[in-house]
Amino acid sequence: MVNLTFTGIAGKDPDIRVTETKNTIATFPVDVKDQPHLPPTRILVVAAGKQAAYAQWAIKEGSLVTVGGWFCLQKNAKGIECLEVRAKHLRALIV
Repeated sequence: MVNLTFTGIAGKDPDIRVTETKNTIATFPVDVKDQPHLPPTRILVVAAGKQAAYAQWAIKEGSLVTVGGWFCLQKNAKGIECLEVRAKHLRALIV
């Protein structure tokens, strides 16, 4: 497991769902830009529990956010691998 911390712009409001075990899950993209002349890298953030509740309340499209967590590669519905970060720490810097 690799831990990382990054800051970027929320690409849209979090999608919220509740699992069968009543756990809240928030999913939203964050655009991170390292070089001004290059397009941003889009990272999918997944938050659960209290972090998901915080995301639902504080994160909006265009918010500057800091995310700390670990990353993994997941396959989407089309079978394409994508980078996903499981948020352990989540903060909105501009709401």
